[in-house]
Amino acid sequence: MKFFFDNCIPPPLVRAIAAIEKAHDLIHQMDCPVDRDADDPDWMKYAASEGMIAITVDNKILRRPGERKARKAYELCTVFLHGAFGSQDIWLQAAFIFRTWPSITKYARSMKNGQCVRVKNDGKLDPLENP
Repeated sequence: MKFFFDNCIPPPLVRAIAAIEKAHDLIHQMDCPVDRDADDPDWMKYAASEGMIAITVDNKILRRPGERKARKAYELCTVFLHGAFGSQDIWLQAAFIFRTWPSITKYARSMKNGQCVRVKNDGKLDPLENP
């Protein structure tokens, strides 16, 4: 599987996961052909065209009409990390990602057609219906 991490997730954290995770391909928005400051629909199109599963903290994607429409149109499977993740320091973020990564990858194996899941603060995965 291939995972795309948007700019909401620190690049050093993605590199740390990639250093350990050899079974999957991981790419950060800063390391892909899409402009590092691209609007969400632009990176969504790229990630979907490459068959990637997006990982983001930007839960507003589910509420902003243009982004919601783009994500659905591209059928981009997306993992939404809990909202507090973005305000935590890098060590708490790393602890959370490493603790939940096996569950995320296991769930991601069955994702298709734009399915979404939220990883809650307690690490449990909550499938999102009609996101």
